[in-house]
Amino acid sequence: MGITAAALAVGIELGLQPVLSLQNGHPLYSPVATPAMLLSHAFGASLVEALITALWEVANGGCWSI
Repeated sequence: MGITAAALAVGIELGLQPVLSLQNGHPLYSPVATPAMLLSHAFGASLVEALITALWEVANGGCWSI
């Protein structure tokens, strides 16, 4: 969850970049940054994060309480 939230924040920042900053009339970043960041992190990095968290919990006695 944490890595996906971070990807959303960075994706929004990079998505706003073409509106805020231009170099010789051209945007510095692509406006498709938000979906690209979210999809890659939601289906890649977040699954790895969940697996590592689950393995850590199992190795440390399985304490799933909040």
